[in-house]
Amino acid sequence: MLKRLRSECLIDLDIVTEGPLLIKSGRMFATGVDMTAVRTIRNGREEVYIPGSSLKGAIRAQAERIARTLADPGCCDPFRDLSEYSRRDGASCSSFLKSLRDTRGLDALPAEEVYQKSCPICKLFGSLWQAGRLAFNDAHVQGLNPRVYERSNVGIDRRTGGASPGALFEMEVVPPTTRFHTSLYLRNFELWQLGLLAFVLRDLEEGLIKLGMGKSRGLGQVRAEVGNIEIRYLGLQPPPTEGALCQLHGMRSLEPETAYGFAAYGTSEAGQHAAATEARAVPLYGSPTPNDGVRASTDGYGLRTIYRFTKDNPAQRQHLQSTVAPLWVMYARYHPYSMESAT
Repeated sequence: MLKRLRSECLIDLDIVTEGPLLIKSGRMFATGVDMTAVRTIRNGREEVYIPGSSLKGAIRAQAERIARTLADPGCCDPFRDLSEYSRRDGASCSSFLKSLRDTRGLDALPAEEVYQKSCPICKLFGSLWQAGRLAFNDAHVQGLNPRVYERSNVGIDRRTGGASPGALFEMEVVPPTTRFHTSLYLRNFELWQLGLLAFVLRDLEEGLIKLGMGKSRGLGQVRAEVGNIEIRYLGLQPPPTEGALCQLHGMRSLEPETAYGFAAYGTSEAGQHAAATEARAVPLYGSPTPNDGVRASTDGYGLRTIYRFTKDNPAQRQHLQSTVAPLWVMYARYHPYSMESAT
């Protein structure tokens, strides 16, 4: 999306296991354990880690649940083909866009139309037709490499209620209290996308999102700790003065002339989504402004305007979340995909 970089958001994230965790490697090591934990080589040693793909899958699934709770259908189902389901029933954006391309006899659809006609989740996480705005880094162990241990499981005989012969299997699990560190990177974002992330990260902090396999049998319980958040804007005109209070810009504010259909924010008296009412920056603070409010700084090269939300000041992040979360709720209920699917 776009040929230039206009905005970035970097989020530091620690993930702490509150119970045994297993993300399977898909291969067997010399120990003969049936299910082994995924490993990588880092700093010259072999260690367990949480792949970014595993984080993305769990967080995307939770984001889909939130979207479907707020609207019907709320988002597409990536595994539903248009040949069997309608858009109203959640047919995937990928199959819908493919059908649109084939009907027109084109080799490809314009990037602007692909973004416009995608559901909110595909706009943020990507689909077969476009890259996602949100990138996930692998989560690596902080401190000493934990010693994984084996856990035995056995199948239950449905007739006797006892152990089923030959159904014993072993798995490697990461112990509780293991701390992993990772970061999320969001680029060229709309403000409702920050709002959706605020919902998902809160669920992670409250331990509502499990990772890995065996979630129904006591594995995968984790809790996240959100660290520093840094929002950067490139090429703001006019650039904010050093120390100016934070102003949040969505892509509608940064690129008002593009055909991507970026969201504007506002509601009419009937509570419907109001198109093109606020193609401007959204102030983070009202009046009176706090003394420790987030203020603009520069990168020293005249390119980036930077706003830093530190983990040592929870009130800063609370202001950010309370500002962007309602924008996601509004967008989820009244975005074009929801209206198109309902007709």
